[in-house]
This record gives sequence, structure tokens and C-alpha cells, in this order.
Amino acid sequence: MIIKTKGYVFRTLKYGDHQVITDIFTESNGLLTFIVPGARKGGVHSKGIFLQPLSSLDLIIEVQDGKNLQKIKEIKFDRLFTSIQSDLRKGVIILFLGDVLRHSVKENAPNKELYDFIDANLQFLDRANQGFSNVTIYFLLHLTAHLGFFPVNEWTESNSSLNLKEGYFEPFQEIMEYNLEAEPSKLLDQFMNIPLQQISVIKLSRDQRLYLIDKIIWYYRFHLDFFPELKSLPVLKEIF
Repeated sequence: MIIKTKGYVFRTLKYGDHQVITDIFTESNGLLTFIVPGARKGGVHSKGIFLQPLSSLDLIIEVQDGKNLQKIKEIKFDRLFTSIQSDLRKGVIILFLGDVLRHSVKENAPNKELYDFIDANLQFLDRANQGFSNVTIYFLLHLTAHLGFFPVNEWTESNSSLNLKEGYFEPFQEIMEYNLEAEPSKLLDQFMNIPLQQISVIKLSRDQRLYLIDKIIWYYRFHLDFFPELKSLPVLKEIF
């Protein structure tokens, strides 16, 4: 079946001398894996230039049921981001978000809401002049809603501790690796209940931001099978 669709690149791996295998989250079919001949030959006509992490693509693809590797018939950029390409910090955020997505999103079925969520966050990151460091926390938290383990209730004075293992706020009893204290729990609740466009109003120190990221990654590990150490995380910590 020939399909015209849009997509975001999650991962690209070398395969053979000139080929690559790439995972692309498509608007039409969810996550698909493609083999791309000649992508590593270089030159202006090489498809490899389109296959960087979280590139926004306009595609014509050939999808065959029962096959693990699909084909790309035509490819071009759907949207060219501007500041993401020139800002080192935004580039590192892109690497991190792409790392998270490729280890958490597995479904090869249409999911328009998830596609739109990714698209909205990347557009915001590209346009933002300040406060965009908070995109990491907002994205990690709200992605869990699409993965099926968004916290089921909200922070209150009586339920002031987020239980990372169970996914809800509860009375704080003792410090556990999966039981957060009131302050970071309240900060996460703020991120859960604020529009993306307003995340810059949440003021965090570098230590607070990295602490929250670490704890959300723990949250992922409790709720996803085989969620690994992220190779991009040390780079993110170095830059921020």
C-alpha cells in the first residue's frame, strides 16, 4: 500500500556499506521501521540528510503487511526548524527527547494525539527564547499520558508525596527511592497542570531541574519494561 504521510525520526542505524535502518513515527501508521538504500553515500541527493533525530518529514511510503522493514518512496522535510539547528542547548534537548521516545514508544498503529503532542512540543521549543529548559520535564511528564501511566490524582497538602512506583500522590510517610518529598512532588504537579506555553513561569535551579528529570526517569522504569540508561542524559546534564 502506498501512503502519503508525515513523520518524526526516532532513530537511524547504519546497515551495510551504504544503507541505514530508521525508525520513524508516522502520522498514518504509528512507528514503522524503514530500510533506506544509499543513505550513507553522501551528496545532495542522499536521503541521509533527512534522517537526523526528530527531523520533521513529509513522506510517501510503501507499507506491506507482515514485513518488518518498509520502504520510503519519496522524502522531504515537512518543517525546517530554525533555532533548534543553531542553539546547542536546544540541540541537546532534541537528542534527549528522541532518546526517550525511541525507548518508550513502540506502537505501530495510528496515534494522532501522540503525533500532535510531539509536534506541538518541538514547535514550541523552536520558537521559545527563554524558559525552554523546562520542556524536558513537561515533555517527560505529559508523554506518560500517551503511554498510559500519567499520575491518577493531584498534589494536595494531605497527599503531598508522589509515589513513583504506583503513580499517584499520597500522604508522605518516609523517604523511599520511589516516594518523593513534598517540594519536588508539588513542582511535578505544577508541570502536570500548566499549559506548555506557560512553563517558563516555573522557576527551577539547575539542581532542581536535574533532580526532577532523574526522578521522572525512575518513574518510567517502574512502568515500562526494559527502559535503559539514556546515553543522552549525561550530555544533557553537562549542558544544563
